[in-house]
Amino acid sequence: MKTAGRPTKYNTPETLSKLKHLVEMYKEENPFCGIIRVADMVRFSKHKNELDNANYPFYNKDVWRTYGIPFIDEVNQPMSSNLLSDATQNYNIPNVTDIVQRHGKNQIRLIEHLRPLEMMLHESLSKELQLRQEKSDLQSTIKSLRETILFYEQYVLQMAHHSLSQEYQEKYGLINQISINTNARNQNAMKNLDAWLNSSFGENENNVHQQPNKESRGLALWKEKKR
Repeated sequence: MKTAGRPTKYNTPETLSKLKHLVEMYKEENPFCGIIRVADMVRFSKHKNELDNANYPFYNKDVWRTYGIPFIDEVNQPMSSNLLSDATQNYNIPNVTDIVQRHGKNQIRLIEHLRPLEMMLHESLSKELQLRQEKSDLQSTIKSLRETILFYEQYVLQMAHHSLSQEYQEKYGLINQISINTNARNQNAMKNLDAWLNSSFGENENNVHQQPNKESRGLALWKEKKR
């Protein structure tokens, strides 16, 4: 499109790309600048041109007002983010600097624009408390499951131990589960299983007396299930 009184040589894809790039560079180098204005970009364009005129031509205020303003307006828009949201929900994070600059003298308008930010923070804190509680519940569940697994490990070992006894085989129908004859340490541990289980899985198995025929807690539970 040709504009009267304006140089049309700037209306090219290459120039538009450079204008957009300059705006993005300015915002990156000045993240807390607030609203970017045409005068800011004119000064920045001049500065870049003085440093590297081969890659950064100088663009005056007319060029920025005519061709660069869409890129300036785009960068000045509030940021959109998925901050603490579901996959289908976005939160618009207010540009606080922009809001204060625009409405600093109007308290009512200022509150209207900043109120959503306050609500987002409250929601964020509530979500954090909820996640902490869920984490605590999961940790309790994991602890309980680990204790259950340990109990059944001990239960299985006790049943294997009692399955060696001819008396229990005949009385409760137990079947010999394992062979321990290949290892003297295993023999001793299995003959003193209750004490071995209570001594960190056999750390002190040499310090206990043999109790091969004493009914264990595991066997008592097993008998209850058989009835």
